[in-house]
Amino acid sequence: MLLARCAEALQQFSYKHVAVETYGPFAATFSEGAIMLYTIGNMIGRQIILGDLLPPLVQIFLGLDSLFAQRWFVMVSITFFVLIPVSLSPYIDSLKWSSLFGLMCMCYVVVLFIAYFCHGLATSSIALQESRMVNPSLLGLMAFPLLVVSFTAHYNTMDMYWELKRRSIPRMSTVVSSSTGICLAVYIIVGTTGYLLFMDETQPNILVNFWVDRSQPPNMFVATAFAAISLAVSFSFPLVCHGARNSVKKLFFASQFRKIDDGGAAENVGHIAITATIILLSLFVGLGVPDIGVVFAFMGSTVGVCFVYILPALFYIKVVEIVRTQALEADLKRHVSTAGAWGLIAFGVFIGLVGTVATSLHVANVI
Repeated sequence: MLLARCAEALQQFSYKHVAVETYGPFAATFSEGAIMLYTIGNMIGRQIILGDLLPPLVQIFLGLDSLFAQRWFVMVSITFFVLIPVSLSPYIDSLKWSSLFGLMCMCYVVVLFIAYFCHGLATSSIALQESRMVNPSLLGLMAFPLLVVSFTAHYNTMDMYWELKRRSIPRMSTVVSSSTGICLAVYIIVGTTGYLLFMDETQPNILVNFWVDRSQPPNMFVATAFAAISLAVSFSFPLVCHGARNSVKKLFFASQFRKIDDGGAAENVGHIAITATIILLSLFVGLGVPDIGVVFAFMGSTVGVCFVYILPALFYIKVVEIVRTQALEADLKRHVSTAGAWGLIAFGVFIGLVGTVATSLHVANVI
């Protein structure tokens, strides 16, 4: 919401332009660079998810040794025939129906977790007494940056606010509150039931726990869940690609793409080339990185905290100084004080330091 308020106050509807108005061109370059790194990292994470979920589904029909069921072949195929085509749209509004379908797929997975949890309770296979409210291991600190990743859509906030019908701060507040509430409910249900089902054996990609023995096909409900998440990731992929493409354009091709609507027609050669390049980059890195938990943890603790906590708060503090009209300044301060913004910055720095240290120690096999 801080970003939307800054955009409304300055009448600038992109991260870059708000940064220029507040702290100058260097800040604009830094913020767009952070968004570019984060969104491309997020795309890599989604490629890894697809690499975890889709090959086993193909193996059910074609066998373990089939070329068409190999991880690299499936990831390359899904990239060229699904991810690139669906990511070419230049407008976020055009992605609303695919995003809604992705949300429906997530709802199926939530129902699956609830059903397995209830079955576990009924059969006494869940030992609630063995569960722990807090993980005393330092590895639990990796949860902090993962939370940053879980609730991050800041890279598209400006475009969402710009395209919002009857644009206003109250309407944007409704959008943010409802979407965050849905995400929170999904995370709590899946996280709690998933942990109680698998305890310390829980994998970074929790669906993998439902299908440990890959030599045997899963039951129909688990296979459907794998397919549902794969579809949800595929249809949400364009939202992340939109933010990455926007940042690449503003950083490296500002003179060619001046419009705020992400460059005009989808058939524009430059638009297609940038889209294909960043998606292929995410594919190649995703093919070589097996651990999605490490990818998301590093993203969240570095560039994630920058534009989730630190940059929006800094923008807001500067906007309060810049905007001198009494009514607008009072409207901003009524929602959040500069003291709260400074607190947000401190919180972001803390999460960034803790998450980076914990993830680095995990990669080094210290924890």
